[in-house]
Amino acid sequence: MKNLILKLLLLIILFGGLFCKRNRPPELIEANFPSTGKVNVTVYFKIKAKDPEEKEVSFKFDFGDNTQSEWSPYVFSESVYTDTHTYQHAGQFDINVKIKDIEGKESEWIKIGKIAIAPLEIGEIFWIFVCDDDGDTAAFYSTPIIDEQDSMIYVACEFGHLHAVKFNGEEKWRFSPLEEEKVISSLLMDDYKYIYFVTEEGKFLSLTKEGNLRWERELYNSFYASPALGKSNEIYLQSEDSIFAFSNTGELLWTKRQGGGNNSPTVDEEGNIYLGSEKDNAVFSFDPYGILRFNFYFNSSVINSPFFINSKEILFSLEDNRVICIDIRGETLWSRNLGEPILSSGIVFDDSTFYLITKYGSLFRGDKNGNFLPIVSVSCDLVSSLAISEENYLYFRARWEDEEYDTLYGIDLISNNIIFRTPIPGDDEAEDWEIISSPKIGPDGIIYISTAKGLFAIVGKGKFKNTEWYSFRKDNRNTGRR
Repeated sequence: MKNLILKLLLLIILFGGLFCKRNRPPELIEANFPSTGKVNVTVYFKIKAKDPEEKEVSFKFDFGDNTQSEWSPYVFSESVYTDTHTYQHAGQFDINVKIKDIEGKESEWIKIGKIAIAPLEIGEIFWIFVCDDDGDTAAFYSTPIIDEQDSMIYVACEFGHLHAVKFNGEEKWRFSPLEEEKVISSLLMDDYKYIYFVTEEGKFLSLTKEGNLRWERELYNSFYASPALGKSNEIYLQSEDSIFAFSNTGELLWTKRQGGGNNSPTVDEEGNIYLGSEKDNAVFSFDPYGILRFNFYFNSSVINSPFFINSKEILFSLEDNRVICIDIRGETLWSRNLGEPILSSGIVFDDSTFYLITKYGSLFRGDKNGNFLPIVSVSCDLVSSLAISEENYLYFRARWEDEEYDTLYGIDLISNNIIFRTPIPGDDEAEDWEIISSPKIGPDGIIYISTAKGLFAIVGKGKFKNTEWYSFRKDNRNTGRR
């Protein structure tokens, strides 16, 4: 009798197990929220989950700022739920979510990403991206690329890494087979979103925007100047003693022993190339096939990269403090002495006005006839190129010899007042080639600048001003192309 009862109990347990499925926790399908936000501005979080048993689900958020939401009302499996949160402080925050079904079966906390919350005060540091390798922190020398469409920043560091950084300061990927090869010059992005950069030691590389190597070339030259993009996506580079032209597939098109120095080439609408040579005290212009169009020789070095003030006229500067304007046919239009050398390239404000800044921090407004008006002076030893926002705020970086910190300046061009001065780490080795990273402006008004301690994001006012030449190397892809 006991054996019969035992068998019946076993049968009941067996059949009960077959008909009773184990309740599993819901699974996250997708989560959508912005990568950046601002203090006291509502952020919307959209989330979707699937319950294996098709039960209704509820969500609980951890917003990363020591606050959590209450459990949400139950919604159908695979339907979208929206929650909101308002951050009271600036910073970067990890967002996590927990999901449960209507019977109370909960998931673990699931990390769904980061959000960077900006302060409302202009000039404040938003976030800092640092490359730390075995306890050593890399310096960043090159001016970054800002890709507005993909909300991505591309920048290189002295460890030979190329970093893809999201607008919230989170790294997406890192390309790092170039240990111990510094990247001093800025990166370039072509019309197909391929990325190009050259190391100080002379390796020239192209990557996809996903960080995959397309090709690599060894040029056996030292490079500090940034590449320029041709009309048909050719790439032009100037080393210490030569000029190179490559196709975007990595084929060497031509090279010249003319030229040489730290100045970057510039390309006009027809694909002609212009470059200033410190080695030869000259400006050269070549057509896309490498045929010399014209040249000018001077008794003083050409010390900045030529830039366009309109479709036909180009400015460059000499070590003897002269600013010279030529047209694309090679005719000299005017020459002016500003009393101080200009190492950086300027920006175009509108059809009739541009701005230049001298090595010692004197800012000038100029027009196409060569008339200059002094605006403000910050009395420093070296400045970066300029960047301008749609709110007519001008940004540049100033440095002082033997000082640990540089300063990012913001100037209101309507009132000509200095709006902010933000200390940022100085580039201790920059004096070796007199190149320092220039600011770039993102579509959300954030200013990005490379420093000796990392990539800094600083709150600005207004996105980049879409003029003919609004920042270093013309635009946010650093094309150097009109």
